[in-house]
Amino acid sequence: EQQPNQVYKPGEYTAYSNWGCTLAAYIVQIVSGMEYASYVHKNILEPLGMKHTAVSATHADNLWAKEKRELLKTYVINSEGREDFGTNVSYVEVYPAGAVISPLSDMMIFAKALANPSSGIFKKVQTHKEFLSPTSYFGNSNIPKNCHGMWTAFYAKTFMGHDGNTNGCSASLLFNPDSQDGIVIMVNECGETAFCYGLPELVFGSADLSAYTGTNELSENDVSPDISGIYMMSRSFIKGFLKISDYTFIFPVFKTDDPNVFKVGFTGKIIYKGNNCFIHDNGNGMTTLLYLSKNAKGQNVLEMMSQDNIHNPFYFLVVAFVIGMFILSVVCVVILIVKGIKIIVRSRRDYLVKPDNDRKLSMPNNAELSLSDLIRQSFHSTLSLIILPVIAVITLCFLSASILHKPLAIVSATLAGVICLFSMVNGVYLLLKKKWFSVIVSFYAAAFILFFQFYNFWSV
Repeated sequence: EQQPNQVYKPGEYTAYSNWGCTLAAYIVQIVSGMEYASYVHKNILEPLGMKHTAVSATHADNLWAKEKRELLKTYVINSEGREDFGTNVSYVEVYPAGAVISPLSDMMIFAKALANPSSGIFKKVQTHKEFLSPTSYFGNSNIPKNCHGMWTAFYAKTFMGHDGNTNGCSASLLFNPDSQDGIVIMVNECGETAFCYGLPELVFGSADLSAYTGTNELSENDVSPDISGIYMMSRSFIKGFLKISDYTFIFPVFKTDDPNVFKVGFTGKIIYKGNNCFIHDNGNGMTTLLYLSKNAKGQNVLEMMSQDNIHNPFYFLVVAFVIGMFILSVVCVVILIVKGIKIIVRSRRDYLVKPDNDRKLSMPNNAELSLSDLIRQSFHSTLSLIILPVIAVITLCFLSASILHKPLAIVSATLAGVICLFSMVNGVYLLLKKKWFSVIVSFYAAAFILFFQFYNFWSV
């Protein structure tokens, strides 16, 4: 009922999403006629002897695992310090993404079964071979990116597997089907990278991309293409009311004195390895492959295993547009307050100075207007001042509420459409009256809605 729209054409970009996991589980239920957790127990956990793993949304299918998980203390460590989450059990809204709880011993059994074609996890060896075959590649290269849900990870040899985190835990499972070795890492910390990415490099060695670049050492003539700029993440809000938040999830790349080394944000760096291949080092143990390609619009795309980062040359222009909207909103509120105070002061002065039958407002040019005349004549200008603050409030109110709830998104889009239409009509009227500031506010509001909010009406 609340699944998001497919915003990319198949094969256009990589954008990892928990919805894919949910869809796969739903297909298993429809095809097998069994509840998902029951299917996993019968066909995977029981044959492999994984006796301490829970799969269901409530973890009630394995009470031992449920009880042990509720004893686990969890943490998060970031630039702001360390936060103790206590015995927090986190649930991802789109089951079964992130739902499995399991001890390291069971996950080791599972990893060995994935690496070994004779483990019995598949009835046919050919099915196992097909499962581990690439389903997508980096750009137009022969570098595998995804193998039926298993990402590729590049160390001294190429591994495949998966990693991820919930609010308090991180995990990584990697294996090499040729050598049938690998590593399983489980950490009671959210978004951990030092262990999940640093340990495989410590055990198996640093990334060797020579099979894809032709060399491990760049010659003096090998200079990186210029990849500097602001990149937008494909794994974000591409359409709808929350599109505005897309401009906060960015991948900024800056030049350094070394033409083959680029800086990423405040931490991390990107090192060119040749043949459009880069290594992204986040500065906390995580090193991943980036591949430079071009999209249909000719924009640079830095491909990662889980998402693509798309260069946006208009980023700062759009950000200035958003900042301008909120600055104008504040200015409008200040003007409204000042206007209100002036009306109250002048009205109070007239009532104190003039007789009851002649209570008028004195204007600077010595003309006299009644309070009702003043409000009526300034109606359109006043409304134009109210519109931008209203849009700001609507944006904040619906920012989180409309993520998964379509009715709220429709209400939000309808309100935005009405305000947009009124802003344009009001702007034309004020243009004829030469109320220049109010004209700017009216058309600015309409443009803001058309660019950000009105998309939602067509995308829900």
